[in-house]
Amino acid sequence: ANIPVVVQGIEVESTTGVTVDNYVGMKALGNHLIEEHNVKDCVFIGGTSDNNDSNMRLHALCDALTDHGYEFDDKNIVYANWERNLVESYIIETYGKRKEKLPDAIVCANDPMALYAILSLESIGYKVPSDVVVSGFDNLNIGRIFNPSVASVVQRYREQGKICADHALA
Repeated sequence: ANIPVVVQGIEVESTTGVTVDNYVGMKALGNHLIEEHNVKDCVFIGGTSDNNDSNMRLHALCDALTDHGYEFDDKNIVYANWERNLVESYIIETYGKRKEKLPDAIVCANDPMALYAILSLESIGYKVPSDVVVSGFDNLNIGRIFNPSVASVVQRYREQGKICADHALA
């Protein structure tokens, strides 16, 4: 039909696409947590096990830990299907009544799951970030105004949208 198509966020064959480098962003966050906050042990709360964004973020976090000489075990990976209730139940069942020792950090594949993790931790008596650091990915406005604010990776959605529009209009 000779109509320009530009896709944002995913790769689609035969189209121009604008995507985020999930690896670079999460690796920088992982390095920051390790180097600035002395994180050695963390849990990753991901979206779904087949989601490319979530998996790339997990891969980058594992590499950051490995590069600094720390191990990351598969038991520290939780898939919450991007759902609040699964994040809440994991946190409460695992750390409620002090069943398990808290990790140094809980790194979430996106900001909403980080917010759910913080709310759940605080509901069972933990303080974020003094007891455990919680981070996300996306740098959503809600995470910035939340108390405590969520450490996150900026995706620059407006810039991505502008690049998409520029390509579509070219």
